[in-house]
Amino acid sequence: MQGDRVVVGDGYHWKDTDGQKTMAYELMFNESGNQVQTPDGGTVIAAAGGIVCGSTGTINGPSIRVHRSYIHENNQRSTAMGNDFAELVPVFLDLYQRVGYFPVDYVRIFSGGVA
Repeated sequence: MQGDRVVVGDGYHWKDTDGQKTMAYELMFNESGNQVQTPDGGTVIAAAGGIVCGSTGTINGPSIRVHRSYIHENNQRSTAMGNDFAELVPVFLDLYQRVGYFPVDYVRIFSGGVA
């Protein structure tokens, strides 16, 4: 998956036809510069801002697991005993020239990369 060219949407919108946006996330780091983890192995993330659906980019790293409660669009879902995880992938966005993390449901591969 790393190196694949992707388009980012919100699960329903994959083109910038009506100005629809989706949330990008970033990793949280402690004062030592280490990635913050939950006791059960999930990664802590924060909202980085909205991006336009249809933005393209390249997957540039391994996926991470986060609690669904960190993902704004999924706040209405109930979790199974509090341990409901989502998988997010890092995408280097062409337009924004920055890495954002997105749920795998919000990313579509349109061209394979070179591993």
